[in-house]
Amino acid sequence: MTPTLETPRLRLRPLASSDEADLVALDSDPEVMRYVGSPPGTRTPEETADRARQRISADHGPCG
Repeated sequence: MTPTLETPRLRLRPLASSDEADLVALDSDPEVMRYVGSPPGTRTPEETADRARQRISADHGPCG
């Protein structure tokens, strides 16, 4: 069973492969990335997709 935390306004769950396009869109948006990220600034779609895939595989590893 995948751990999930839900409230009326929010659902927190591990990343999934289907989240990749949304993450690329967020990390490519200067208005979003001015508040998050280190270093600040937008990321290329390739950087974001690579980071997302790494996180997804880490979350679904032997203990995830």
